[in-house]
This record gives sequence, structure tokens and C-alpha cells, in this order.
Amino acid sequence: MRMQSSLEPKPEQFVITDVLYALSDTLRLAIVRRLVETGPSPCSACSLASEIPKSSLSHHLQVLRKAGLISTRRRGKELINCVRVADISARFPGLLGAVLSTASPSDDVEPMAKSAARRRGKNKAAR
Repeated sequence: MRMQSSLEPKPEQFVITDVLYALSDTLRLAIVRRLVETGPSPCSACSLASEIPKSSLSHHLQVLRKAGLISTRRRGKELINCVRVADISARFPGLLGAVLSTASPSDDVEPMAKSAARRRGKNKAAR
């Protein structure tokens, strides 16, 4: 069963600035890349889940969902996320492929998550 929420726009409601904003963050771009490579995955299977706080992962997934880049459906107790490739390609032909192909393949999720964890540690120390 697919969960259609107010945070998940219909393809005709996609706004290019929202999509580009969502893809402008390296962590969100890595999430999209990972989902394209692996296919539909639960949040818990994302390698980011152990590297960044759940609240941060939830925020990034919400931004992607609100822009229309991913959809979320419930399977039992799990929430399964997948990239809406067909919908995005229909609305903005070639955009997703162009963004994913120009992004550095060496941009991996783990180094970005570790960098985010270091920044969090510095912020806590500064308080």
C-alpha cells in the first residue's frame, strides 16, 4: 500500500526550485543516489541510519519527499522509500540523470555522515 500524504506532491505539482534545493545538499543527493542504485529500501537499511541522528535522517527524507523526489509506503512496521524516477523524468526530462551523472561518484554517504557527526561534536563542545 502506498502512503500518499500532503508531503508527497503529484507529478504536476513538482516545482523545479524545490527539486533542485532538495538535491543541493550532499547528504540528500547521496540518499537519492543510494536509493536509485539499491531500489526501494526501508529507512533502517540506509547506511546513514547508524551515522547520523534519526531526526536528521527523517528531516532529509522529508525534504526529498516534499520535493517529490521520493515516495514512502508502509510495509508492516517499516517505511519503504523509493525514488520517483518515472514521475520526475516525466515532469523534468533528463534532470535526475544529469544531476546524478555530474555528481562526483566518490561522494559516498559514510564520509559525509562522519563529517556531519564531527560538526555536531564541535557544536556541542562550543555550548
